[in-house]
Amino acid sequence: MIRVKLGMLMLTGVDLTDAELLHRFRAGDVESFVLLHRRYSRALYLYARTLEQDSSRSEDLVQEAFVRLMRYDPDRLEDDARAFLYAVVRNLIRDEARKSSFRRRTDPLIVALDPERSPVESSRLVQLAETVSGALEKLPEEQREAVVLKIYSGMTFAQIAALTGVSFGTVASRYRYAIEKLGEILADEQVDR
Repeated sequence: MIRVKLGMLMLTGVDLTDAELLHRFRAGDVESFVLLHRRYSRALYLYARTLEQDSSRSEDLVQEAFVRLMRYDPDRLEDDARAFLYAVVRNLIRDEARKSSFRRRTDPLIVALDPERSPVESSRLVQLAETVSGALEKLPEEQREAVVLKIYSGMTFAQIAALTGVSFGTVASRYRYAIEKLGEILADEQVDR
């Protein structure tokens, strides 16, 4: 049983709920958070390791979960912090996997250099990726941004509009003009070869 001195009282870890410990931490009692960490860190690390092969990455995920718990409103905790901590680790791993998967599927150079492709096929795809990248560089900045955010980042026109601070219609127009211009640039490059 862990005993922690909180103020003038000696309390055991089972005497206070996670929400109470978090309230005490927010009031300046650092030892309360140490107790929360001790309650869950080992099991949380084991959980992270079952989802993430890299041990140092698992440690980082656990650390990030506890950092988020520090900022979390203690009044919103259900029974204990366990569900919150596990959800944070799970969501962080899923988000990273999604981002990584998206990058692998969409980055032309990564796609081109896939080890399952033949060297000839990879060479052609690298060449194509470089051609597309060069064509993108020839677009006006706002059109290039619309294409990259739409195609490579997978954002909707509404999301792009919110991010760039222009209207939905403007984003759609920029994208349409960019695609038309890319078609012209790539067609011209084919003729030049």
